[in-house]
Amino acid sequence: NTGFYSLLAHAANPRIRTWAFEPNPAVFQKLRHHIEINGMTETCQPFALAAGDTTGSVKFQIPEDATMGHIAGPEEDGIEVPIQPLDEVLAGQSVDLVKIDVEGHELGVLRGMRNILAASRPAVFFECLPGSPSQEIEREFAGHGYRLLHLGGGDPAPVGQLDPDQIHTPAVFVKRLFCGAPYDKKIEQRTIRKA
Repeated sequence: NTGFYSLLAHAANPRIRTWAFEPNPAVFQKLRHHIEINGMTETCQPFALAAGDTTGSVKFQIPEDATMGHIAGPEEDGIEVPIQPLDEVLAGQSVDLVKIDVEGHELGVLRGMRNILAASRPAVFFECLPGSPSQEIEREFAGHGYRLLHLGGGDPAPVGQLDPDQIHTPAVFVKRLFCGAPYDKKIEQRTIRKA
């Protein structure tokens, strides 16, 4: 929410360009501050919006724990925030890695980045919570030739399918992992912790 993974990516490779999306206005201010104090203003662009499969605005629920903000359900209160597909925001950009943590809105994000998945074939790290439309998420990825791996205490391990009653975090759908001397296992070594 506040730029941790963007900072982590820059620690692994200071030459990369990142885009960070945060619809919660208070958390967005912290994100922007973290980008500034870490000297990343030239390489990390923050967006105060929700990623999804529509363009416009959406009701966003902000609970006491700001890390659990999410697209509001019909019976929930929330604030209006802009929403836009990543395919529109990042049109023409080459994308190598995507991290998704959207508290149940994964399918909307994926549907809004179909062109990115098809053209760039990025590795996609995501969290999938109980109650998420796991089968639709699997189909969305499978349609682009991706397979699911779980990142845990060792090497990435294949997962047969998502269990809708379990939290899947961290997990990754990959078409390819980073290859080549500047990328070999750097991201994995920094994101997998030993048990």
